Amino acid sequence: MKKRFTGSPVSRYQVFTTSDGTFVVQWEPKYVQELLSGRYRVYNHKTDFGHPVSDYELKQLKAAGRVEHFNRRYVWLYALPERGRFKIKTLDKSSRVRTYYLSTTLSGNHLPQIQALLKQLELDQELLARNRNDFVVILGKNGAAFHSLSEAERAQNALQQRAPEAFKNLTVAFTETKNSTGRPSQIPLTEPSLDDLIASQEDISCTEGRQVILALTEQDEREALVELLEKLKMQAHFVKTGQAALYLLEDHRPDLLIMDVNLPDMHGWNVLGRMREFQGLRSLPVIALANEYRVVPVDNVQLVARPYSIAQIRYVIWSLLKSNSAKI
Repeated sequence: MKKRFTGSPVSRYQVFTTSDGTFVVQWEPKYVQELLSGRYRVYNHKTDFGHPVSDYELKQLKAAGRVEHFNRRYVWLYALPERGRFKIKTLDKSSRVRTYYLSTTLSGNHLPQIQALLKQLELDQELLARNRNDFVVILGKNGAAFHSLSEAERAQNALQQRAPEAFKNLTVAFTETKNSTGRPSQIPLTEPSLDDLIASQEDISCTEGRQVILALTEQDEREALVELLEKLKMQAHFVKTGQAALYLLEDHRPDLLIMDVNLPDMHGWNVLGRMREFQGLRSLPVIALANEYRVVPVDNVQLVARPYSIAQIRYVIWSLLKSNSAKI
């Protein structure tokens, strides 16, 4: 008996990624709907060209709860509005609540030292250190989250000024709850020009012959990125742990590191901290792949939140290497 799906089936060609790497479904020629945010927008084929969606991208969307099933011809979509789909509308931002905290990138067993340091700095009445998912994080007074990015950044700057060595890898992160879509919408990496977007999908002059280290654990993700790197004519070296990545970084001195933030032996931010101990690696471009978005105030580090499109990751690689080449 043929399995029946509850999602809405659409032709596969209707699901694609736009020039800025956003996943969309095209309901009619003039309008598309973003699959992650639910937002509707005008589609202009002259400036908003699209890329066919790959199996790997659809698997990411399936994990994100946007796709129920797919095959070569159709995609079954979950949780997309069925009424008024041709009207331009946005999500109600008033139903979205975002709060911020500071991540020290230190493992949970450092909590007593950080608590003692806050007391020594006489900041223990204003800031509170806690263990969250086995990492030390810093919250506001009485353990309350910071209500704005600027408030979190002020705390970050104060800590880094008063104890620069202890808090050198301090980053701002956030948690977000919102309406029925259940996930934060993808945050634009940059505001690229149309010329740059087009160039990034065609130009390989800044990627050809470059070496890249891939520190990834998931085979599907690794295979998808390997296929992309082959198109960019880049030479790839593969590892599965942070320690192995550090060894390769010292031996090969590549042009780019692409790593999963959640590696089996150490957190990606710890890898970045170790890299900063080596003068020759401090300016190495890094793409960090994560399941959540964080503000990463570190030069040459670009965080890409899953699910991401291949067009999006190609633009990030191109822009980082192009920018790095211009500095040499």
